[in-house]
Amino acid sequence: MKKMRRTDFKQFRRTLPVLLLILLASLFLTCRSHAFLTGPNLRNLFMKSAAAQVMACGVTFLLTAGEFDLSGGAVIALSGFLGASLIVRFDLPVIPAVILILALGALLGAGTGWLVARLRMPSLLTTLALMQIIRGLVLRLSSGTTVSGLSAGFRWLGTAVLPGGIPAAALLALALTLFLQAVLRRTVFGYHVRAIGENAEIADASGIPVEKLLRRLYLLAGIFYGLSAWILAGRVGAVSSSLADGQEMTVLAGILIGGCSLSGGTGSFFGSYLGILFLTIVDNGVNLLNVSSYWVQSLQGVIILAAVMGDTLPRYRRRKEELE
Repeated sequence: MKKMRRTDFKQFRRTLPVLLLILLASLFLTCRSHAFLTGPNLRNLFMKSAAAQVMACGVTFLLTAGEFDLSGGAVIALSGFLGASLIVRFDLPVIPAVILILALGALLGAGTGWLVARLRMPSLLTTLALMQIIRGLVLRLSSGTTVSGLSAGFRWLGTAVLPGGIPAAALLALALTLFLQAVLRRTVFGYHVRAIGENAEIADASGIPVEKLLRRLYLLAGIFYGLSAWILAGRVGAVSSSLADGQEMTVLAGILIGGCSLSGGTGSFFGSYLGILFLTIVDNGVNLLNVSSYWVQSLQGVIILAAVMGDTLPRYRRRKEELE
């Protein structure tokens, strides 16, 4: 019990910086723009961050296990495009379309897991290649066109606002985050994920089914990508080959800001949720203050670099002290 409490406190310390960043950014924007704390703007902010936060649920599991996945945005584009196309062109009902989107995400995730876990291909380069392949496939299938005219039922999750002004997608993202945080910190499954991230060879030698677990994690990630595609397509109201383009980098940046380690073994779903919320606040502030949107991508790169340095430098210092 004491060890669990120490671990939780350590994880809280890793999450504290992003909480301070959110507070400082919110205070700054409140002082600079009267529109920031208005109901419509806050609803839009949480609604916009929901799809990336759901996608982050899958990526956080993988990074905690020491693996990467850069193909998430492309999977969202493909599953969202096929689902939307079937609804618009063939009048497919909403529920079968959603099931198809989730199933396609799961299938693509399972395929990625087989390549990484079974064939032992490096996850970073493998998913980078898959991202290019899937993006090209979506572009070929769509011929550069946009699918619009989605039904109100399909768009419900991405646009609905519940009593109290809470976006349905935002509530779903928060519920998933809290549930998966408990799974990661309080279950045997979560312990195995963290153990693989810390040292996969030792985990395998201790009887943890590393290959099987990694394949499950990629399959789960694919399901979350499909769910994110449903939210994003519903919110935008149209789907093109550029759907979720660059979202994988936003998610990666948010996860790193939230305290997840690139070396594996350490992750926080709540930290990832907050990290993406912070990036969404920054993006919202850029719009409110009429700053050029071209700076957003550069700023994300700076944030990723700073997060990587914050994760790497302490380990570098420890190794240096051990050598001395």
